[in-house]
Amino acid sequence: MNFKSIFFGLFVFFFLSTTVSAQQATKADVQALEVRVSNLETTVKEMDKRLTAQFQAVHIRIEELDKRLTAQIQAVNARIDELDRHIGTLINILIGVVLAAIALPQVLGYLQGRRERKELQKQIQNLGERIEH
Repeated sequence: MNFKSIFFGLFVFFFLSTTVSAQQATKADVQALEVRVSNLETTVKEMDKRLTAQFQAVHIRIEELDKRLTAQIQAVNARIDELDRHIGTLINILIGVVLAAIALPQVLGYLQGRRERKELQKQIQNLGERIEH
């Protein structure tokens, strides 16, 4: 069979089936439809209640997760602040060590020069005393 004959056959079938089913509805048909619609409304209301309950449960779980995550984030922030303070302290100590390493040789050199000057001054005094005697 070709495509045109299949299409024509389906067209005739659907056209005739809609014509046959297009009869006037009886009171029994209307009542049956009302019962079906009423059942459908009941089903939809039950589904709405279940979905609302599930949505509320999910919402509550999301709020609980949010609270837990907020607490964990605050704990992490507190640890980061503590580590930041420790790092600041360590940096200050390192700066002090570097400054001490730079200044210590100069201070020691100054003290050694001062001691040598005192010794030299003593020697000069001793020589002066010898010369006077």
